[in-house]
Amino acid sequence: MNKQLTGHFKKHFDYRFLSSDELTKDATVRIKSITKDQAFNGREKEDVVVMHFVGKEKGIIVNKTNSKRIAKIANSPNVEDWVGIEITLTTESVSAFGTTTDAIRVKEDFSNVRM
Repeated sequence: MNKQLTGHFKKHFDYRFLSSDELTKDATVRIKSITKDQAFNGREKEDVVVMHFVGKEKGIIVNKTNSKRIAKIANSPNVEDWVGIEITLTTESVSAFGTTTDAIRVKEDFSNVRM
């Protein structure tokens, strides 16, 4: 017998990177590594920066907004200094390409800032 699916349709597909639909609540994670990869942007493949986390299967594509937030938390713009930092992922509504959508954002919580 087939099981009835529930929840958002995007949860039922295999995505390599964490999406805002999968992040149902804030999640505190420790950065394991930052790498380059390729992702399809809707038109073509492009190079992206991907952040991986300790004990997590999926990473996130890191955009400029999140990079700036992590640089503040790590007290460094250098990605090698971000490894080992704890950050909290959250979702925020953002305007992009003429529409409003949810996006994964690094929470601007500076309680764990490296000095």
